Amino acid sequence: MTKIPALTLEDRLMRLKEILQDEINPAQLEKLAAALISSLTQVGIGVAKSGFQFGGDAGPAGRQGRRFRIETKRYGDTTSLSDRELQGEVDDALSRDPSLEGWFLVATRAAPEQLEMALLSKSDQIGVPIIVIDWKPNSFPALAALCTAAPEVLGTFVSTEAENLARELQVDGAAVLASLTRDLESWHLGFERLRSLPIHHLKKLWTKPCASTAVLGQDTAGGHYSTTIRRASSFAALTHWWSGRDTTEAPAAVVGWEGVGKTWATLDWLTDRSSDLPIVLVVPSGSVAGFNAVSQASLKDLIAARFYELTQVRDLTHWRKRLDRLLCRPIEEGPVLTIFFDGMNQEPSAPWIEILRYLQDEPSLVGCELS
Repeated sequence: MTKIPALTLEDRLMRLKEILQDEINPAQLEKLAAALISSLTQVGIGVAKSGFQFGGDAGPAGRQGRRFRIETKRYGDTTSLSDRELQGEVDDALSRDPSLEGWFLVATRAAPEQLEMALLSKSDQIGVPIIVIDWKPNSFPALAALCTAAPEVLGTFVSTEAENLARELQVDGAAVLASLTRDLESWHLGFERLRSLPIHHLKKLWTKPCASTAVLGQDTAGGHYSTTIRRASSFAALTHWWSGRDTTEAPAAVVGWEGVGKTWATLDWLTDRSSDLPIVLVVPSGSVAGFNAVSQASLKDLIAARFYELTQVRDLTHWRKRLDRLLCRPIEEGPVLTIFFDGMNQEPSAPWIEILRYLQDEPSLVGCELS
């Protein structure tokens, strides 16, 4: 009797992809994607009726505070995904719900790089994170990983064969599924992209004299000059402070006489360690001038204003809501923000002590530097 060879990982992925592309209809994929993402996020998701769907096929409609839209495309590898059409879907979703927290594209084929770049640009323009869950050929596909989150859902909406394939793929897809699960959390949606924007701003302050003069009122672009010498003692002290952030809630203060390079030293460290830090915000002391009534709400407004200035999209209300979601990040994930208050001595009337007390009371705002 001839022994049937066991299916390889590639065989299983190819067969599951074939089922999703060819053996179910678009309505089934809509229900499948909604049910799988519902299982992953633990929030109920409704599927829209046929016809105009306001920029997505499904969404939670505010359940448990979640407000995202899911757009599905059951396309074969040779069918193009239209970036213009998809960007229009995003606009429709945002016009329907100005509080939209994210827009998810679920596609049974690979999204081309050009499309992903167009969607990334769209995301930057409107301040809404966009997540693509597709079928990339050179790694474990994100859509296949999503299927492994709840194989029984495939049994309900697709077939027993699809359910079995998803179960058999669970071990191989575990790492991708863990990453996807994190990406879809409300506190993590768009986190890495939002982190990259302040890093770019930080490097401009460190390397371009005109940028630092405009923002901080002085030339602090130490990285622009070949004669700049690192302040080794302050650099080491900041590194020690950051590495011990789990055991102390104290902010770090860089002190010294006027003109000795406090801001230079801090920007040097922030720029050098930017890959290890969360979202870095530079707050000039002038931004706190006239800041009298200190409260959690007023500090959140101050931080939201910095996000708005960095991105120049949407409005303060949007960034305040976005900040509230970011601050839901679990403590074990580490701090959300590192805030650098520059030139505190230039605004002696500002209520710095009260500001720091409130910031220390917010566990997600562990990183706080002063100069």
